[in-house]
Amino acid sequence: MKTKHILVTIVLLLIAGFGHAAQPTTLQKKALSYAARFPLSQATTVEGLGRTLGSVSQDQYTQALTVYCWLSQNLSYDRSSYESWKVNEPMASQDPETILRRGTAVCAGYAALFTAICDEIGLSSTVITGYAKGASYQAGNHFFKTNHAWNAVMIDGNWALIDATWGDCCAQNGIPDFFYFCPEPSQLLTSHLPSDSKWQLRDYPWSLKTFESNPVSGDQYFKLEVQGYAPKAIQMNRTSAPLTIKLLHQDPSSILVWASFVPQNSKEYLHIPVHKVVNDRGMELTVDLDPTLSGTLSILAGVDWSDQHGILHYQVIGTSKIQTAMVQ
Repeated sequence: MKTKHILVTIVLLLIAGFGHAAQPTTLQKKALSYAARFPLSQATTVEGLGRTLGSVSQDQYTQALTVYCWLSQNLSYDRSSYESWKVNEPMASQDPETILRRGTAVCAGYAALFTAICDEIGLSSTVITGYAKGASYQAGNHFFKTNHAWNAVMIDGNWALIDATWGDCCAQNGIPDFFYFCPEPSQLLTSHLPSDSKWQLRDYPWSLKTFESNPVSGDQYFKLEVQGYAPKAIQMNRTSAPLTIKLLHQDPSSILVWASFVPQNSKEYLHIPVHKVVNDRGMELTVDLDPTLSGTLSILAGVDWSDQHGILHYQVIGTSKIQTAMVQ
């Protein structure tokens, strides 16, 4: 089993949903078993690997799932290349054949290899580039260039979305996060915005502005089956009154909630007390935060205290900053 190179800062823990993964289904277990038969050391060419992985089943969903599992089992995230990309320096080649020899890749490499293997199997696939609310994202940030790559694959005549990179980086005990294999397009859209709107796979595409202004980010919101929230706007202009957030849920007593806050121009995470009141539609949260502070507020939730991940992220504008703006 490979040694995982952890991509992360704590922000990815909040956004991408690290934690206790759900138990894999019977089909997912089969795909994991299929993929494990063919270690990286035996994969000498993309053509041969595709032929091998494609032979495990005639079912297109199972074939694509096996490729997804294989990438997670055999690739490690190339943090060095990611750091080079952030400062506009050259990074290691993300060519599929090179990745097979090296065993490491950034998102562009995961996506390129996924499509290359699918091509050999006979599955139609493409690489999607766009914007993702990943490791360095904070609520209120604006995107000025694309920062991520993932895939679409044709399964039984319909396009489905795949993010093998996030599935791998969110792996638990060698099992990838299956949320990022064929999620509902509207759910993935909260954290992934394709630069080509057709790959949103929806009738009414989001603009970049809408994407940036949406507080929901990551998979935990959907795994917990939260049905709605307020306020909808990502920016909160403070007054002296406490912050109030509402969540709609059928069984609010089953969810534990707390909050973290990162002050502006700081990397320090502050634990913020939350007062939770359950009602017949969900819950109302009162967040005890100094009204003068500005920064990023994350609402975290889970079924137990070891499974707490971000479901909402807000940009808070404190009273001191508002008053300064008014004076200017």
